[in-house]
Amino acid sequence: MVMTTNKKRFLRLLVLIILVCPLVVFADEVVGENFCSEQETQSLMLFIGYIIMFVKFFVPLLIIIKGIFEFYNVVKSGKQEDMKKAGWNVGKRLIAGVLIMLLPTLINLSLNFIKDWNGDYQTDYEKCTECLFNPTSC
Repeated sequence: MVMTTNKKRFLRLLVLIILVCPLVVFADEVVGENFCSEQETQSLMLFIGYIIMFVKFFVPLLIIIKGIFEFYNVVKSGKQEDMKKAGWNVGKRLIAGVLIMLLPTLINLSLNFIKDWNGDYQTDYEKCTECLFNPTSC
């Protein structure tokens, strides 16, 4: 891969900026304290929650539609060996779809193990997970 002179200049400038500019953060409060109570965080979790809900709805629908079209094309062509291939492809898509559907549940399950923490973080944590996994009630 040949790098153009513009790319080389950009990379040199980027390295120079990273080395010269210090990355200092001055925090007024403890990091993580009331993190989920902030409006920006709740808005972000709500947005991600709607994306998860969208994916959980449309991935199975897309798998079904693609499977129907694939089997329709195989039946239309009349080739028996293509039927077996189409079956394997639809099976792989179904497994991928099930994994995509179960991923938010597995993440929620793993985050529920965190609930055993003591302190004020528990109620704050529940606000984040509520917005993330149930955006309609956030």
